Amino acid sequence: MSQSSLTRIVEYIAKQTGKDVSEVTANTSLEDAGIDSFDFIELVFQLEDEFGIHVDHNQNDVAARLKTVGDIANLVDELVAAKAGQTTGSPNEVA
Repeated sequence: MSQSSLTRIVEYIAKQTGKDVSEVTANTSLEDAGIDSFDFIELVFQLEDEFGIHVDHNQNDVAARLKTVGDIANLVDELVAAKAGQTTGSPNEVA
């Protein structure tokens, strides 16, 4: 994951949940960060706007496999790279 995307995501989650930025790391679970299902949807929309990406909301495993802040940063990086034409295949595939 790129440090830039991770930093931006950590800052957004900290602001959204009222936590200090130092409390949120790549290994922080979304549950520990205080992200509920409503917050998760807002987070996805925010990331789409901020990074110019599209997260396939119809893919039923997306939320299931995004358990940590790092998982989200990795997905953002994959989608940004795919948008730039730097990768092949579906960025939403489960590895």
